[in-house]
Amino acid sequence: MSNAAKVNEFLDKAKVFYFLTTDGEQPKGRPFSFHMLENDKLYFGCGTFKKVYAQLTSNPNVEVLAVSGGDFMRYDGKVHFVKDDALLDKVRAAMPQIYTNFI
Repeated sequence: MSNAAKVNEFLDKAKVFYFLTTDGEQPKGRPFSFHMLENDKLYFGCGTFKKVYAQLTSNPNVEVLAVSGGDFMRYDGKVHFVKDDALLDKVRAAMPQIYTNFI
């Protein structure tokens, strides 16, 4: 099993996880629930109107923190913005209430 698949599986168990960014010098964390594994890549979604989107365009480095039972996971990486209609269709099928712009 790949690292991305292991992280995805843990996020499934945790249900809610924390997406950590920065706002200038200030760390910011917020709960997320949407994630999707596709072609061994993890995708997360947020609206382009949200502060987290602006933070990610300024600094694409993130950390994901999740807790499930007595176990926890921290996973860091760099966000790459994706615009792909086929992928967006899969996002909408998985979570119809999500906005059309996602990361």
